[in-house]
Amino acid sequence: MARVAVLDRVALMQNSAAGRDIAEQIRTITAKAKIELQAEADALRREAATLKQKMPLLVPKDAAKAAQDLQARQKAFAAEVQQRQQAINAANLEAQKKLDAAAGPIVLKILNDGHANVMLDGMAVASYDDALDITPPAVAKLDAALPHVDVVLEPAAKK
Repeated sequence: MARVAVLDRVALMQNSAAGRDIAEQIRTITAKAKIELQAEADALRREAATLKQKMPLLVPKDAAKAAQDLQARQKAFAAEVQQRQQAINAANLEAQKKLDAAAGPIVLKILNDGHANVMLDGMAVASYDDALDITPPAVAKLDAALPHVDVVLEPAAKK
């Protein structure tokens, strides 16, 4: 006979101390990146506005060159923003993998201790009795085993 346990994996990852810590670190890293990139974005906007005003006064060759230079800098900036976002996403993924790796054995131990032989993801179940939910003890045990995970942002490649 199957004995069922239900685990809300999303809640486990979001409500654990390490999960909340990862989210906070990602928010901090993202905010820092935004601040660091904002000055360059503002400078490019000002430069574009200035160039738009000066365009009628420039000879066509100089106007085309200035427009190409600005467009190249804008493209490079957009690539830098995308690279930063990809680095943040990769760091988040690696931290989540560490959290998931720690959660796996904890969940298996809870299943074995409770003599359950089937586990369902709470997100995949329409309704279930709270007595089947192993999420709260899994969060508690995960908090004890892994209260913190460092989010490591790989340094950007130098230009």
